[in-house]
Amino acid sequence: HFDDLVLERAYYADPLAKDDIRSVQSRQFTPFTGSLFLGNDHRPLWIRITLAPSAHAEWVITYQPNFIHRIETWLPKADGQWSMVAVGSALAFNQQAIGTLAPSLRVTPHAEQTTTIYARVTSPTTPFYVRVMSRDDSAHFDSLIQLVVGSFIGISLILSLLSFMIYTMTRDRLWLFDVLFNLSGLSILLIQIGLASKLIWPSSTDWVNQLCLIANCFYPFATSLLHRQIFRLYALAPWLYWPNTLALLSFPVLLGLIVAGYGDV
Repeated sequence: HFDDLVLERAYYADPLAKDDIRSVQSRQFTPFTGSLFLGNDHRPLWIRITLAPSAHAEWVITYQPNFIHRIETWLPKADGQWSMVAVGSALAFNQQAIGTLAPSLRVTPHAEQTTTIYARVTSPTTPFYVRVMSRDDSAHFDSLIQLVVGSFIGISLILSLLSFMIYTMTRDRLWLFDVLFNLSGLSILLIQIGLASKLIWPSSTDWVNQLCLIANCFYPFATSLLHRQIFRLYALAPWLYWPNTLALLSFPVLLGLIVAGYGDV
C-alpha cells in the first residue's frame, strides 16, 4: 500500500480540443475514483487533481498505464502563473522528468492549503489512473514493476528456450511457432511497460508508439500461426480453418495501414 496525497480526481472531456489552462478552469469537471474508463479517443482529456496539504516537499505524480502517449501537467506557481511539464511515451525516455517506467514528475504541494493541478492527456489508451506518492514510495513502486516484469521476462525466455530445444530435437514446427508466440508476447510487454524505451531506444520520439502498434498486430498473427499447428493435431474439417485464415490475412492489411500513417498513435 502506498500513501496517496490526492483528495479528489475529476475529469473533463474537451470535445473540440480547444481548451487551454486558462479556459479549462471554468469548465464543469466530473469527479471519479480509481481508474477512469472512457474508451479509446484522440480527443484531449483534462484531469483536475486536488492535493491535500503537506509539509513534505518531495512528492511524485505517477500516471498509468505506462504507455500513455502524452500528458501535459500544469503546476501552479507562487506568482499565480502556471508551469507545464510533459511526460509520456511520445517523448524520448531521456527527456522524461523522472526516469521511472511509469510517466512521472515531481510536485511540491502547499503546506497549509490544498493544491489544484491540471493534466491534459492526449492518448488513444484506456484506462487512466493517477496517484501522488512520496519520492520513496515512487522509487519502491518502480522497483516492484521492474521486479515483476523481470520475473516474467525470465519465465518467457526459459519457455522459449525449452520450445526451441524441443524443435531442434523433433523438427516439429509447432514448437518453433511456440517460440514466436512467446517472444512476440514478450516484445509487447517490454514496449508497453517502458523497458524498451529505457534500455533500447532512450532517445527515440514516438518510435516506440509505432512499434507498440506493430507488436500488438503481430501478436494475434503469431497466435493464429500457433493455433493453426495445434488444429492440425485434431484433423479438423477444412472450413474450420477459415476464421484462422482471416486472422492471418488481416496482419499485412493492418501493417500496411500503420505504414501508411493510419495508425492510432
